[in-house]
Amino acid sequence: MIFRQEEFGEAVFLSFTNSKHLTLVLCNVGASVYMVRYYDHPMTMSLEKKADFIAHKTRYYGQTIGPIALRLRKGQYKVVDKPYRMTPNEKGNALHSSIHNYGFKPFASEVELRADKTRIIFTLDSEIPEKEGVNVAVKVIYTIYEHKDCFDIDYEMVPEKDYCLNPTNHIYWNLGHIDAKELKLTIPSTYRLTYDKDLLCKKRRIANGPIFDFREGKRIGQDIGDKRLQAHATHGYDHYFFLDEGYVLLEDENVRLKITTDREGAQVCTDNYPLQNNKLYLMGGKCEGMNSGVTVETLDDPRPWGMPFTPAGATYTSHTSYKFDLQKDKKQDQEEQL
Repeated sequence: MIFRQEEFGEAVFLSFTNSKHLTLVLCNVGASVYMVRYYDHPMTMSLEKKADFIAHKTRYYGQTIGPIALRLRKGQYKVVDKPYRMTPNEKGNALHSSIHNYGFKPFASEVELRADKTRIIFTLDSEIPEKEGVNVAVKVIYTIYEHKDCFDIDYEMVPEKDYCLNPTNHIYWNLGHIDAKELKLTIPSTYRLTYDKDLLCKKRRIANGPIFDFREGKRIGQDIGDKRLQAHATHGYDHYFFLDEGYVLLEDENVRLKITTDREGAQVCTDNYPLQNNKLYLMGGKCEGMNSGVTVETLDDPRPWGMPFTPAGATYTSHTSYKFDLQKDKKQDQEEQL
């Protein structure tokens, strides 16, 4: 494993490259994925300048989102019969745990280098005022394998009191494209959640109609302009899919990414709100545009009334793995070059 460390102010960037030509660059700020490269090609929608990645605290390009990664109406929610209210930060609602979100908090980090795999353990003692939530001891654990084309993300979280925990990572994938609409997406899913005009979950889960049916795989942009989709006021996909088989596939003509998880489903979002007239440059010197990337945020049921709670002192755990493969013809080309 090739390991490099770079300090950038208070931030620490950790870079790992294995024998399978997979590079994972992490940052302790937000226990984040700064960049993923495969055979020296960018797989994620990463910012070119590390200073921009650290400074822009409203843009999520690989940050850990928690303790509750979803929207809460007026910031209000209950755990068993205990009411809480987080400070609203979006249209009168609380998004991604508002000011308590982990996405831009500095985590402590520890690296365990081994012959077969390397673990990077980020830890944080998250303190939240009593009326807004519960203190949580947080571990975000990344594992990259020396001889496999994959890495894992595991969460281990211990709440001080009974609490609902539903973290995720907000990686935007583009597989090296500037427009994610050209990527093929496969989701073995029969049901999804519905939303109101403020993108708050409704209580119903319904069967996927044609524009939401990715079971056989289709180009992301195929139905993205459909009026029935635009009626959801999302400017693209921003929907939770219940997974029938625990995985999602994202691919182009060169690379296939398989995301497997023990979570109940995934929120799929096509980067629907890029900054306008921005000076934030992505890798390659291009600016973010509409649907430049797509997130596959593995989550438990994101409805506030559907999330199971973790008892005080117990450990919440979840696991997601990201496995890359070269498409058959591309793999042969690469092997010949090597």
